[in-house]
Amino acid sequence: MFDSEKDSFSRAIGRFIGSGHRPAFQSLNKLHYPGDPATPLLILDPPKNVEFDLARQGYTHSHCFVVLPSRNSPRWLLPLGNPCWTLIGTQIYTPYAPTAQMMKGLLMRIIRTGWTGWARHRVLVASREPLPIEVLVAEVTGELHPIFALSLGNQLAVRKLTVQVMRPDGEILGYMKLPLTGRATERVRHEGMVLERLWNSPALRPHIPQLLRAGTWDESSVLFQSALPGELGPTSLAKMHENFLQTLCSVNLIDRSGQSLVEEIGPKWDKAVVLLDSKWKELGQEVLVRSARDLDRLTIRCGVSHGDFAPWNTRVHQGRLLLFDWESTQWEAPVSWDIFHFGLQTAVSLNKGIGSSFTTEHTDRASYLLYLLCSVIQFLQEENWTAIGCRQKLLLSELERTVYIRAEERVPKTQAARSIDRQAGIGARMSVSRVCSAPRIVTTSWDDGDPRDIKIAELLRSRGLPGTFYIPILGYLGKTTLAPVDLRAMSSEGFEIGAHSVSHNILTRFTGGQLEREITVCKQKLEQRIGREVPMFCYPNGRYNQAVVREVKRAGYEGARTTRMLAHALRFAPFEMPITLHAYPHAKSSHLRNLARTPNVRGLCEYLGRFSRIDGWVALGKKLFDLVLQEGGMWHLYGHSWEIEKLGMWSDLQEMLDYVSNREGVTYVTNHQLLRMLKPARSIRSTTEDRGVERGIAQG
Repeated sequence: MFDSEKDSFSRAIGRFIGSGHRPAFQSLNKLHYPGDPATPLLILDPPKNVEFDLARQGYTHSHCFVVLPSRNSPRWLLPLGNPCWTLIGTQIYTPYAPTAQMMKGLLMRIIRTGWTGWARHRVLVASREPLPIEVLVAEVTGELHPIFALSLGNQLAVRKLTVQVMRPDGEILGYMKLPLTGRATERVRHEGMVLERLWNSPALRPHIPQLLRAGTWDESSVLFQSALPGELGPTSLAKMHENFLQTLCSVNLIDRSGQSLVEEIGPKWDKAVVLLDSKWKELGQEVLVRSARDLDRLTIRCGVSHGDFAPWNTRVHQGRLLLFDWESTQWEAPVSWDIFHFGLQTAVSLNKGIGSSFTTEHTDRASYLLYLLCSVIQFLQEENWTAIGCRQKLLLSELERTVYIRAEERVPKTQAARSIDRQAGIGARMSVSRVCSAPRIVTTSWDDGDPRDIKIAELLRSRGLPGTFYIPILGYLGKTTLAPVDLRAMSSEGFEIGAHSVSHNILTRFTGGQLEREITVCKQKLEQRIGREVPMFCYPNGRYNQAVVREVKRAGYEGARTTRMLAHALRFAPFEMPITLHAYPHAKSSHLRNLARTPNVRGLCEYLGRFSRIDGWVALGKKLFDLVLQEGGMWHLYGHSWEIEKLGMWSDLQEMLDYVSNREGVTYVTNHQLLRMLKPARSIRSTTEDRGVERGIAQG
């Protein structure tokens, strides 16, 4: 353990100069040369060109660093002497948070100017002979004049010195890890064994660094591995993550009994909990008891788990995901743990909302609880009390949620009406813990009846979210639509089926019998296919006028949905239900045209004032949902599965659904259930018959 950051800095310099030398920092005006010629000089804040003076004294090997942010709070030591070296040295730090990215970008711009006045805290290492670390680099890579950049880890208890090794031309040769504590030594040794073992799998070699040297070195341990090429990995799970995790798990894929997993974690928790307060003992015991009950006589698919699967440990190169930092790897962990960790670490570190990271199956819920408990054990080793506090809140929240789920299954329908209205499993869902004066409502709808709507239904089902699927009889642009058996299956699971006309043509082009057929026949055919009433209609391409609305009402529908975007207020007419967000990367001009066309002066002002600077539909959706949480209202997501497939947005959709699901105080409903909730209220305005001109925009 370190007593301070300053002590950490001294130890890091000591590991860098090697051979057991104790760092003795000197200032130039009080410089004295050590009696032992093998002892390096360490000079604080050296003036320019001092290396030439030292070279005349025989100190021909020198490395000058700037210490950032300061010597009292050291995190990085970047090489000085050549702006190219300094610039490439910054690659040892790859921030994801916007503020940190901005600060690094500013620093890089300053470095490119060639001005060195920004480098306030400097240290010079000079020696007559090559340092042990230089000898090691020469043995492994053949480079006789390496350049170094240094990084100190965040957590003091497991702190290590990471060294970026470069050629003078800037080529990065690899990275060394030099432990500074006993616990860090264990982790470095473990990572070396992991990389050596994983390298035996040809399928994994393109994804991991090559182990260049590992073992005992210079009276301690060292890990020297190759650099990984590529760009920063994405912050959202994508197909490449799924492919990589499948390859990783296949190295040691097994089915373990749930009981054996609980029995393995139990003793580890008993040893760890003595370092925590009394609340943790009861909390951990409850997790183990519930997990053992949920996993009784069940098996869990397990395999190799990275252990710290997070964006900042990934790179993307030639369409492949590359991964480093293997010091927390486990060989027989549930395959879902890396996914849980990725979502949770990303949400916490980037200040995203923490949604549900798991399905409602007992096995996944229990696996998630056990993951949280095991992560507490790991954070205890790091003495990361902030992360431990976060896990405690998550565990408490999840245990409360699982109690509520089980209780509701035992409550009769009449008593559970306030909390849930399931249509054979999925439907309106509302937290019973608190009744808010301003309702917070989430609903989703999906147009065109594409067969990929089945995948949408799976994503919604796994998060306990309802959905309304608007189906045309003839597919949009001649595309295939869902088969009757699929419609019946979705309907029986509680998803709502709505009508989307017969031909998916713009209805304002039709009159008389043609218009009646498009609206009425669609309702009749869908009701025959699913054996249930179809109460909702959706205007194709969002186009409608007074005649269309009258025909929709005459056909017996109770409401209709438009494509008017960015709406969140609960004040709307039943046959002009707006939406909040389209799952599509709209240009900002599209939102402005949509708001201006409605017309929606209030919405236009709100968009310009609050949301116009937000990039990306997911980020916009989160901001709109946060607004609903704060002020009450409706959050309505709509989209097209074929469009999501075409644009490769499945991971974005999952991120969005995770963000809004399982929120306390939020009611989750279908489109029709939303109308039924609001029907008695005076907030619903009169119908469109008194107002109408053609509304909407050209969306499917």
